[in-house]
Amino acid sequence: MNEVAAIAERIHRRDHGGQRGPFTLEIYPTLLCNLACKFCDTTIRTHRDPDELSADRQLALIDEAAEMGVQRVMVLGGGEPLLAPHTPALLRRIKARGMAGMLTTNGTLLTAPIRHLLVEIAWDEVHISVDGATPATHDRLRG
Repeated sequence: MNEVAAIAERIHRRDHGGQRGPFTLEIYPTLLCNLACKFCDTTIRTHRDPDELSADRQLALIDEAAEMGVQRVMVLGGGEPLLAPHTPALLRRIKARGMAGMLTTNGTLLTAPIRHLLVEIAWDEVHISVDGATPATHDRLRG
């Protein structure tokens, strides 16, 4: 069943007494970033935000989301999600709980261990931000 059909089926079940709750969760592991993009509106990127949720709390949120019936988790960033040391554990937990996963990254930290992890756990989607038609334009915009 494709995603649109799954959402439609879920709405139908909900409207007829079935499980209520979100279909998708967005989680931002950190606001830290290793780049200085000219267009970025994140004001804290060089030090950890004191209000950032702990790794344990973020992992618990994944469990809570699964219990609520969330089907898809998007791991994003106001910064670079791969800078958070617990992101690999988040990715593993998302897949272990049977949810589809999407990771958005600037691509600079897609090391061999991360790439192997993504293959090992059958991660669903990786989106890499590219901001320019040429390397020079991209690098100028990305700092």
